Amino acid sequence: MNTVIFLEGDFKSSLYGMRSYRDYLIKNSKGVDDFFIVRYHSTVTKEVNIVDLGNYSEISFPSPLFYIKTHVNEMTYATRIVDILTGILKTNKITVISRRVDDYELAKSIKTKTDWQIVFAPQSLLLDELFPGNRKEVVEYLNANPDLQKLTHLARKEYELVHMSDEIQCFTNDHIEFITEHYQKDSSKVVDIKFDKSTELISKQVFQMSEVLKGIKSDENEKIILFAGRILNRSGIAELIEAFKKLVQKHSNIKLVLAGGGNTDKFLPLCKGIWNKIIFTGYLTKEDLCCLYKIADIGILPFQFGSFSFTALEMNALNLPLILTDTSGFKEYYENNPNCLIVKRSRDESGKMSVKSESLYSALEMLIEKKKLVLVKEKYPTTSSIN
Repeated sequence: MNTVIFLEGDFKSSLYGMRSYRDYLIKNSKGVDDFFIVRYHSTVTKEVNIVDLGNYSEISFPSPLFYIKTHVNEMTYATRIVDILTGILKTNKITVISRRVDDYELAKSIKTKTDWQIVFAPQSLLLDELFPGNRKEVVEYLNANPDLQKLTHLARKEYELVHMSDEIQCFTNDHIEFITEHYQKDSSKVVDIKFDKSTELISKQVFQMSEVLKGIKSDENEKIILFAGRILNRSGIAELIEAFKKLVQKHSNIKLVLAGGGNTDKFLPLCKGIWNKIIFTGYLTKEDLCCLYKIADIGILPFQFGSFSFTALEMNALNLPLILTDTSGFKEYYENNPNCLIVKRSRDESGKMSVKSESLYSALEMLIEKKKLVLVKEKYPTTSSIN
């Protein structure tokens, strides 16, 4: 029997895209007899809980009482989880899918105590986050530390997680290049995973919108601009709000919806004067997010950096016109997509990338006016980009 374990910490803000990948694996994993989602540091249970959900099962592990997160405590916690799992799972072959550096202690314990296979499938790479998208600084840093002993604690974990894994799943060519060249992972262990519009990553069924979201779209003529993801600086939220404030001066029938968790309070002062035009939803269920996708008129992901986004794939699958930045992953997937408008970022002297609010404004204006962008919904044939 073959069993797959998908590790999932209690990190709501990062679930939007990867949970779609998780659901895709549940539906499409060939030759798999049992699929388990192992949720650790769960906040919804006080004891180990196993739930059979039909085509997969969930095993939830709560945080210990009065828990202080340190490396030693995390290793002890991880070891206990692995001991429990080895007592529960009695199959011949077990594959564990890890998706983020937070899984490091669990992966290390699994590698030490079992013969299970570990697959690392990162949506983003930590070094990009530590050096805000500045690949020049990343390369200089790695070249200055060829033994990698001086990497920050989290970067060291990511490096070790890459090397302890039996397989690395990469969703972009940029990730393949980085992991093989800079993390020096054997290329035979790296698997190229690509998705297209036909890939079923999100349900097209109609969900009943919750009371929380009812009234977001006040009438059929109102245009909804939707961002879905983490509400952080690197997501381009400040620049998006500034662009939207300018847009509101010209268009009264628009609304900006920012769906996701993060540091919302930091961006509230930027919304002064247009409170009735901007909605921060906080974390949403998958069903509510699907409802938002289907009532939105424009999707926008103005990331300062990053290589890949499942959220963009989900929006594109539903034919939602998209505004994206020219990150390597977005360009790879959407540069020739007639439903997407690519906004070029700026690079300063140090190599740091950023998106300008003026560029976002121009892109939004172009979409709203429908002057140049060619939309799939209207069956036109070309593509557009904007400086």
